Amino acid sequence: MSEGIFYIAYGESHYFREIKRSVESLRKHCDLPIAIFTDKNFQIDGCMSFLVETNSKYNDKFRLKLELLKELPFKQTVYVDTDTLFLDDPSKLFENNYDIAICRETRFGNNPEVLASWFNTGFFIANRNKRYENLIDKALFYWDEFDAGRLERPESSFADQFFINHAITRDLDLTLQVLPQKWNVRQPLLNVIEQPSLIHCHKIPEQYLT
Repeated sequence: MSEGIFYIAYGESHYFREIKRSVESLRKHCDLPIAIFTDKNFQIDGCMSFLVETNSKYNDKFRLKLELLKELPFKQTVYVDTDTLFLDDPSKLFENNYDIAICRETRFGNNPEVLASWFNTGFFIANRNKRYENLIDKALFYWDEFDAGRLERPESSFADQFFINHAITRDLDLTLQVLPQKWNVRQPLLNVIEQPSLIHCHKIPEQYLT
């Protein structure tokens, strides 16, 4: 398939409750096909589910997610975390002039409107090509370097986000497009951005759920 939405859900039960809410919000704005990679017998009507094996030697949840992010199910893929709520149609973001389109990370603390220099990997659009695959291969390499004790763990922004950002800053061939921040509105920005396109937090304010 050429275009679609990609979720990864495994582990704790709250992720599966969140994904149902996210899909329901998405369906109000577009009818793109949805692929869910999961380790459970989990189905949502109208979505394709793919069972993930988690008992391999690389069963660490961060490395597993990176492995899955390399297997994009569509030529043009919107990847989105489960703790999200769509308020707009993400298909309008599809273009062929980038490898990955992504928002900056939000700073939690004072001055949240001053964005971080790194990127939040909870929502992005990727074109399935060699340059994107090379990016994720680099991220997997840096995970292995960390696992072997040759890469220091940062104080913040760990998990798959750290390794993808580490790879982005060392990738000389990647074409990256920075998306408007309304496409990844974290909790501190809820009172800053007036018309969010995507809210990304575990506790969605009630006014957005009606």
